[in-house]
Parts: sequence; structure tokens; C-alpha cells
Amino acid sequence: DFNGSFIDQTTGAGNTANVDQGGDENLSEITQSNNSNLATVNQGGDVNDSLVTQSGVSQDATVIQSGDQNTAEVTQAVNNHTAFIEQIGDFNGAFIDQTAAASSSNSASVTQSGDENLAEVTQSGNGNSATVSQSGDVNDSFLIQSGNGNGATVSQLTDGHTSNINQIGNGNSVTVTQGF
Repeated sequence: DFNGSFIDQTTGAGNTANVDQGGDENLSEITQSNNSNLATVNQGGDVNDSLVTQSGVSQDATVIQSGDQNTAEVTQAVNNHTAFIEQIGDFNGAFIDQTAAASSSNSASVTQSGDENLAEVTQSGNGNSATVSQSGDVNDSFLIQSGNGNGATVSQLTDGHTSNINQIGNGNSVTVTQGF
């Protein structure tokens, strides 16, 4: 009960927005202002907030939140970005920003199964890929990719870890695994 879903497709053509909210007091906002964007939001828990903003062409964003009181934001501009957020636990925050003026074809993925995790991915270059997976509780991951062709993988399997990755150049690769 008391779920809210707001979809704005006032400009552009061929945009698709899907929202499925099975819990209570969830809020979903999707804004698509260019062509051929796809946004899918599925919130099964309670008091979750999701915001998807797509102002480019051929963007793909998916948000799935099964826990309670999670926040997810995906912001995409320019062309051909892919973002995926899944938060199964409670009180998680995940933010993906793919909005730089000259960026395109970036991919980002966040999966958080525990509680009180925070993941922020910012991609401003071209052809970057990022994956964050935090299975424990109270983990923080900050990832910035401003170059081209960078890859990054972060996996924090238990509780209380912090990861901070900043890739400014081109063709960099990082793998961080904490805990086991």
C-alpha cells in the first residue's frame, strides 16, 4: 500500500519504463528524455526509493530492491550505458552516475546482499566496466573511472570493509577482494 511511481517521458521516442512494486511505501521515479532507453524497477520490500534518469540514447538501467529502506539512483547521459543495481538486504545505498558529456558505452553493476552497505560508481570515460559485490554488512565502495577502457572488480565478502578506487588513465585493471 501507499506506493508511488512517477514516469516522465515527455521528450524522445521509443523509451520503455517498467515498474513493479510489491511492498509498502515504495517510491519510484523514472525520467527519460531522449530515444530508445529502457528502465526496469522491481521493489519488493518496504520504504525503498529508486530514481532513474536517462537523458541519452540507448541506455539500459535495472533496479531490484527486495529489502527495506534501500536507496538506488542511476543517472545516464550520452549513449549506450548499462547499469544494474540489486540490493537484497536493508538500509543499503547504491548510486551509479554515467553522465559525463563525452562518455559512452560504460557498464556498471552493484550487488549488495547484506545490510547498511554503500556503493558509488562514477563513470565519465568510454568503454569502462565496473562490478561491486558486497555480501556482508556495513561495507563502503567508491569507484571512479574517468579514463577509457578501464575495468574494476570489488568484492567485499564480510563486514566493515572500505574500498576506494580511482582510475583516471586508460586501460587500467583493478581487482579488490577483502575477506573470504
